[in-house]
Amino acid sequence: MWDGEYTLRINHLKPLNYLESKCCQQISDRISRLRENENLEEAARAVLKHLGELKRPYLTAVEEELLSVIEREHGIDNRSTVLVAKNVDLLYQRLRSTKIMR
Repeated sequence: MWDGEYTLRINHLKPLNYLESKCCQQISDRISRLRENENLEEAARAVLKHLGELKRPYLTAVEEELLSVIEREHGIDNRSTVLVAKNVDLLYQRLRSTKIMR
């Protein structure tokens, strides 16, 4: 019978390639930019409210798509945010390969 717990060795864990505070700030910035729009529909406001209340520093694929659709509909370009996220991932990977984070 399963007791609700797993025991794993560290080498079976997959690293999450993000820096938590940077990702949270990016998501917050994107949501804030959209909330400033006076023409935002009620449904979009509800989605943004939900995304802003998440207790994790990342968005699922569906959440990311919802946020991107709202940004596109309101003419907000998030390409710089995506580029920053990719750069953060690259930096994290480089740090992991050095002695600093081992």
